[in-house]
Amino acid sequence: MQIIVAHQRGERGAPDYFPKMKQEIIEVIRKYVQISDDQVSVQLDQNDDNLSVLELNVTLPESK
Repeated sequence: MQIIVAHQRGERGAPDYFPKMKQEIIEVIRKYVQISDDQVSVQLDQNDDNLSVLELNVTLPESK
């Protein structure tokens, strides 16, 4: 499963809610499937244009 969220911040120094959002997304996934930390890959990129991109890759368990 891959989740990508992009956000253009209006001004420098605006609150960055991506770290909390990342944790909440992982918690929601864990409500439905059992995953360990090594099954989750997270990348957060921020560039000079006030654009933040949060990318989560989750390896879901095989269905039986």
